[in-house]
Amino acid sequence: EGCNTQTEQARNIYSWICRNIAYDTNYQIYTADECYDKKKGVCQAYCELFYRLGEALGLKVTIISGRSKNQHGQIEKTKHAWLWVEADGKGILTDPTWGAGSIKEGIFVRNEDDMSWFQIDPYWLIFTHYPDDAKFQYIESAIDWKTFVSLPVLYPSSNEYGWDGKKILTEILSWKTLSLPKIYDQY
Repeated sequence: EGCNTQTEQARNIYSWICRNIAYDTNYQIYTADECYDKKKGVCQAYCELFYRLGEALGLKVTIISGRSKNQHGQIEKTKHAWLWVEADGKGILTDPTWGAGSIKEGIFVRNEDDMSWFQIDPYWLIFTHYPDDAKFQYIESAIDWKTFVSLPVLYPSSNEYGWDGKKILTEILSWKTLSLPKIYDQY
């Protein structure tokens, strides 16, 4: 209600999910209905819920599956899901699961209004998310699995430092940049 554009609708769905859905640390909730009812789920449930809410508003939402890296650069053992949303004539990459929070010592810890995982530049997303289908990379020249594994972990919030994801990726792939400064948590 009160949204004037499809992008605003998608942003509000993302925000509502991030504020209201916890990650299911028991890894049992995979569907939109159960996720909505129990207010928790795994990444597939987050994405299916976003899909269903977006569909009700006429948004075209695609669930993307693939692999992801944790903050230490390790490839997660299980598959991951995130979204492509067509809104106002353009595409939006978003990951409401990572936007909602993270797991620390087996406990879900909610983020404080983290919009860095909404409307993600594909050149930032490729540092942490590798889709099963290369067409969902949405970068000029798709990278292969081996290259993805070798990339450092950089989050979309890195653009707050004035960094450009495309330029960093290009320099890393051309060996112009061999290392990056260490980024520490906010505190």
